[in-house]
This record gives sequence, C-alpha cells and structure tokens, in this order.
Amino acid sequence: MDRDTMGMDEPPESRPDTPANDTCPHCGAAVPDAAKGCRPLFVEVSFRQMSDRDVFSMHRLTVDAYALQHPDEYCKSAKSLAAHLTGLCWAFEYDGSPEVAKALKKWLDGNPGIDRLVPPESRGTGSIADVHGTQGSAEHIGAVRKWARSVWEAWAEHHDKARRWVEEAQR
Repeated sequence: MDRDTMGMDEPPESRPDTPANDTCPHCGAAVPDAAKGCRPLFVEVSFRQMSDRDVFSMHRLTVDAYALQHPDEYCKSAKSLAAHLTGLCWAFEYDGSPEVAKALKKWLDGNPGIDRLVPPESRGTGSIADVHGTQGSAEHIGAVRKWARSVWEAWAEHHDKARRWVEEAQR
C-alpha cells in the first residue's frame, strides 16, 4: 500500500483512522479522544513535574486544579473536594505556608465532619492542555499558576467555606 491509499497525505482530522479533536466535557480542553478525555495530558504533565525539579513545585497546584475541574471523578467525597479546594486556598491565600500545609494534612487525616459542596457550572478558564503545551520551566510555572488561579476564582462561591476549613485546620 502506498501513502496515498493509506490516507497519509490527508490532514489527520480527515483520516478515517484518526479521531478528530473533541472537547473534554469538564474543562473544555481540546482532546483527540472524548472517551479518554484530557486525562492523558494530565498524566504527561504530572510525569514532567515529577521528573523535572524546576517544575516539581507546581505538582500540588496542578493536581488540585485538575481535580476541581473534574469533580465528578476526583472529588467524589466531601473530604476529597475539601482537600483540593483548601489546597488552592492554601496556595493563593496562605502563600503555600508549610505550617498551614501541615495543619491541613492533620485536619484532613482526621474526621473533619464536612459536607460536599455543589461544584460551580463554570470551572475556570484554561485547562491542563494549556500547561501541556508549554516550553521551558518559566512558561510551565506561569501556565500552571494562571490556570489554577482561574479554577480558584471559578469556585468563588465556596471561598468563604474553604477559608473556614483552613482556619479550623489551624486551631
């Protein structure tokens, strides 16, 4: 079979064996396979963060933002939702304080007695795709911060609750 009969000269989106881009129903990322969603991008970004010390510090922020954009899968329990929401609160309002992180871990390891919150309709601008496409550490870090900030802002109706949880954890 030559290249023409295999469809190799056609653009990828018109080849019968190549899925067209679709969008993740949770975060809006352009993805090649709607069934897999944007999870493969998240895995690749996570791998990069775990293997590159210059961007490793962004992993927690990445996980929290990703989970809050996909709460049906990653925030099934009230405790997991609280962990991710307080994680963004900790990052943006407590400047990533090690003392606050330690208090939150202890609080979450216990039985905080919290109710699950209703996720907002809009879950932020941007997605893991914006981080996935970055080049270099500075661009990667900037994209994570921008994306995670937009996710935090999208959850604004629950900011007071997140702050109360952080305060409770510190008592």
